[in-house]
Amino acid sequence: MRQKKTTIFSRVQITEHVRQLISTHVQEPDSIVVFILKHNSRLEKRFLKWVIEQSLEKTLPELQVVISTDPEDSGKLLRQDFDPAHPLLVILQPQQRFKKVSPFFIPLLHRLHRDGKKLVLIPISILWNKYPLPITKHPLFSGKHRYHSEIYNRCMLLFRPKNIAFDIGTPFVPDISEFDENKGEQQIRSRLFRAISRMEHAVVGPPMRSRAHVSQRVLKDRRFLKQVAILADGDEEKQKRLLRQAEKILYEMAADFKKSTVMKFRGTLDWAWPKVIEGFWIDREGMEQYRILSRKAPALILPCHRSHADYLIVSYLFNLNNLMLPFIAAGINLSFWPMGPIFRRSGAYFIRRTFKGDKLYPLVLEAYVRRILKDKIPQEFFPEGTRSRTGKLLHPKTGLLAINLTAARNGDVKDLLFVPLSIVYGKLFETGSYLNEAEGAVKKKENARAVLKTARLLGKNFGKVYMNFGKMFMLSEYLRENGVQLDKLNDKEFREFTNKTGYRIIREIQKSTLVTPIALVSLLFLANVRRGMSRDGLMMRLDYALRFFRSRKIPVAELSTEIKEAVMKVLNYLVESEKIEKYEIENQIIYRPVESKRSYLEYYKNNIIHHFIDVSFVAASILKLKSSSFSFEELKKEYNFLFHLFRMEFVYETDEPQQNSIRKELELLKELDIITEKEGKFQIDSKAAFVLRNIAGCVLSYLEAYYTVLESYYPISRQHETLPPNIMPSILTRGKLLHTMGEITRKESINKFYYQTGHQWMNRSGMVNWGILAPDLRKGGDTEQTRNYRELKEKVSAFISVITG
Repeated sequence: MRQKKTTIFSRVQITEHVRQLISTHVQEPDSIVVFILKHNSRLEKRFLKWVIEQSLEKTLPELQVVISTDPEDSGKLLRQDFDPAHPLLVILQPQQRFKKVSPFFIPLLHRLHRDGKKLVLIPISILWNKYPLPITKHPLFSGKHRYHSEIYNRCMLLFRPKNIAFDIGTPFVPDISEFDENKGEQQIRSRLFRAISRMEHAVVGPPMRSRAHVSQRVLKDRRFLKQVAILADGDEEKQKRLLRQAEKILYEMAADFKKSTVMKFRGTLDWAWPKVIEGFWIDREGMEQYRILSRKAPALILPCHRSHADYLIVSYLFNLNNLMLPFIAAGINLSFWPMGPIFRRSGAYFIRRTFKGDKLYPLVLEAYVRRILKDKIPQEFFPEGTRSRTGKLLHPKTGLLAINLTAARNGDVKDLLFVPLSIVYGKLFETGSYLNEAEGAVKKKENARAVLKTARLLGKNFGKVYMNFGKMFMLSEYLRENGVQLDKLNDKEFREFTNKTGYRIIREIQKSTLVTPIALVSLLFLANVRRGMSRDGLMMRLDYALRFFRSRKIPVAELSTEIKEAVMKVLNYLVESEKIEKYEIENQIIYRPVESKRSYLEYYKNNIIHHFIDVSFVAASILKLKSSSFSFEELKKEYNFLFHLFRMEFVYETDEPQQNSIRKELELLKELDIITEKEGKFQIDSKAAFVLRNIAGCVLSYLEAYYTVLESYYPISRQHETLPPNIMPSILTRGKLLHTMGEITRKESINKFYYQTGHQWMNRSGMVNWGILAPDLRKGGDTEQTRNYRELKEKVSAFISVITG
């Protein structure tokens, strides 16, 4: 391979996608590649030539440049022969007003058609400053257009090469039959101008206005003014007062984007990331797909939310890859000094956690989001609504999603791009605080002191961070798939559609969640029904897990070493950090999780537990039947019970239990020789029971947590004449007692968040009614409520017994 020559352009980042696209099309036989630039700039021509040479890995002669609006220049080109190995460069050069453009593309198309060659037009965008420019700028450096100043461009190349963005558009292969002889020239030119314009907007976005300017535009929004007038009920004084309140709300809420702050913040993160993590893994294919799709409609970037670092990572990686920074919906709790002003100037807008009863606040928020959409600025918000303290994905909160869909419903925006995004950490920064909260500690408020404490993270190794894109979808396509017309839906139907969209996003995030070594090791150890595991046993379970991932096409994190080596590396780390104990007995190496650290492993197990829910339910249901032979209907009944019991704990792939899901897991168990099928009946032998117990062990901590909630109801009702408003402390105490006595075996099941979900869902679904049940238990009566309660508790206990053996 030829050694690449270092030039001043070498300091500019060129993505691998750009290199591959240029290389593919230029080397394609019988194709004439024509690169398209909007303006005639010597520096841009030299830059493009250098990029082409780097992509082809060879030196080229000077590019043949044609100004499409110059009849003499274009006529000269049309009379000569074309060499496919030497691409052309065409300058669109915006035409003068009221002056007809001389034909160029149509004659060229005819000429190549006669020669049996294909014309490939590739639009190129070179932005010498990828950050949004203010509305006005000194003419020496910017002029009317940012392209007109060679001085400015050279300064950026010399002093700020990180700010330069080189982008390549989707290649355009015009067909001679598609274009009219008279209007074809203008149609091709218009299409190329639009393509370049969209590429620029995807990187830079609109000119950034001040917070005060944006607030005034929002306050003059016609729909907002109508809504305020209705709220004022015809009282002019009240309407003025409401508008003054709205202005204060906007000042508290609105982002105030500043290029200088973003650049300084980026520099700080450039310095800090290498000191805390090993690096980033990015889904390059997904990133390039987003780059193309984001040119079509405003994007809603929807990551899972496990850490405060999530929004830093998304913005940092988007900036690194020359994509427009999204405006981020942040909680008002993050507006504290000094981070609040930094976040606000980096594109964050702050929303109150609750505004129940305030009729004006949601109107202001809706108008502000509508303004962002009209400016085609991407937004980032978390569909879960808050950080997951357990490691698994939460059910969607659809408030902001509904506001964006309402804008589409009202015709304020033609389309939306939904971008599910999974962010997985090798080791999470906040694991310690999450575990404390799970054990009952009160969440600490974010403040400046907490920010200073993060300096202690520097120098520690938190592994690699993985960012993977889920399947993106356009709102228009999604509506067609579901046969829905958004503007025809009534309010109830619109809420149902919004909820359905929220679950679609969460499910796409789940599918794109990568399996990391620490998550896999944690799951294998915590699903194990015995206290310890030999190294050989671990490797055997690892082989089973990898076969499972391959059969289900579950994405596994790309690693610098083989997965088994990565697993051993993580295992050694867990031993060194005293999360797992290592013993050498009779020439065997045995590993055992430290009892007090099992909750740490539980967090990482939950990152990937959604991949194992169905097979765990099927395994637990087979064990519960306590028979060497069973029918599908018998199994289905037990499976449906677990599905319903944990409906609010996990986000399932379907809203209701499906026979296909059960049969798919049965087929897997048959492939693994765990069960056999004969004459419509399934059989297992005594040896298979142990394997099934280890598969069902994935959900054992949840079963024990729900059992603890049910078992706590009786002593709580007997100890209190009037029911306490918060029974979680009592359930946590009861959980510790049951674990100490050995009635439950999993330390990780003592989790406040599991208890909250179990208590709320069992009461909401009608399994129990705590308000009616508590007095009946206190009296010791035999009522329908107490009978249902005891039956439910016995059923959960039976599942625990067959898994623990």
